[in-house]
Amino acid sequence: VPAFNEEGNISELIERVHITLSSQYDYEILVVDDRSKDRTAELVKELEKKYSVRLMPKPQEIPQGKAECLLYGFSHAKYELIAMI
Repeated sequence: VPAFNEEGNISELIERVHITLSSQYDYEILVVDDRSKDRTAELVKELEKKYSVRLMPKPQEIPQGKAECLLYGFSHAKYELIAMI
């Protein structure tokens, strides 16, 4: 999940993905934070305690943007099957 200033949406998104996937799949949600200036990263760190989610801050050397977030997340995926939002 590419994320930039998603403080108002990220918790509900993670909960809904969990509800949808948890009964049928082993899954992990990778949230690639694109250097948000709000509480996105902080909220995801809290959600890691409850859901199968991992915060991945995008390194400074990788340009900002959705495509770069997706590629970075794909390269760190735990499972073979990948879905993107």
